[in-house]
Order: sequence, then structure tokens, then C-alpha cells
Amino acid sequence: NVITAEECYTLKTVTLFMNGQDVSKSVYNYGAIGIQEVSGDIVIRVTTEKVEAKLVSIIATTEKTEIEYGGTFTADDVVVIGTYDNGDTKILPCTISGFDSHKAGKQEIKVYAGGLESKVVVTVKAEVKIVGIEASTEKTTIPYGGTFTKDDVVASYVYSDGTKQAASVDKIEGFNALIDDLGLNEEETDEN
Repeated sequence: NVITAEECYTLKTVTLFMNGQDVSKSVYNYGAIGIQEVSGDIVIRVTTEKVEAKLVSIIATTEKTEIEYGGTFTADDVVVIGTYDNGDTKILPCTISGFDSHKAGKQEIKVYAGGLESKVVVTVKAEVKIVGIEASTEKTTIPYGGTFTKDDVVASYVYSDGTKQAASVDKIEGFNALIDDLGLNEEETDEN
């Protein structure tokens, strides 16, 4: 009868009978039997005991090492491999603690599985905020009485990380085609 590792049996006792006499030695700890050269009839009686393999260590890993500010990181983002005292390994479900999506920088996340603890390290990126708006136009000269609308302006949001993103222009203020800052057309402006 062959005992497989999956059955998690531990060899408890081996009894050796030779010519009807008990000449046994008990072996423990997954024991190995060493039989010296003997003559006569040999009967070997093996007693086994089913023993649950004991989880002895866990290793936690994650491929999600950078997280956007305010992003998510859950136990589903972690892979935990447990190692048992019989040498077997198994992927285990886990729980985590210590993650704060609104705290920028490196974070050590505790990972728990099978009563043991491990950790993974992640980095939450800094919060990206709008720090300004850039606007430009190619329409730099407008004739007196001409038009200048929001469609003539190209705008971008400027973020704290230096990136930019196109922005829509809702309205423009302060443009009057009937006012000449140089005072050249004051008479026409006063008449209107």
C-alpha cells in the first residue's frame, strides 16, 4: 500500500516479525525503515495515522505595486503561497490591513492567511491637483469692431505633476472690440 503526500499520512509504527518473534523497532517522523540482512520469514506490520499537514509559513506578493491616489487595493490584489510542514505549497485566501488610498507614499500592507502574517509594500502616488490653467490663441490681432469668442481660445488644465489636459472654454470676459487701449478710437467708443 503506497501512501501519497496528498494523503498527509505520517508513518507511526513499524512492527517487524521474524520467525514469529517481534523484533520490531518503532520509527516516527515520516520514518524510514532500515532492514538488516535477516533469514527466515519476515512479516512487516505498518500502522499509520492520518495527520493534518500544518501551515508553517506564508509568502505574500502583488503585481499591483503602484496605486493612484484614492485608488483601490484589496485582498484580491495579493497572492499568498502557504508552505506546509510536509513540503506542500498551496495558494491561500487572505485578508489585508493597513492600506490608506489617501496617504501618498510607500505603505507596508499586512497580509493574513491561515493564522500567519506576511506583508507587501505598495506606493500610493501623490494626489494630482489642478494648479493652473493655460490659455492661448492664434488670433492675436483683431480689427476694431471684430469678434473674439471662446472658440478662438485653446485652454489646458495644468496639474501638480506637470501634466496637462485639454480644457473646454465656457466663456471669455474682458474683450470689447469697440475699445482701443491706445485711445485711438475714443470718439467712436463714446458715440456708442
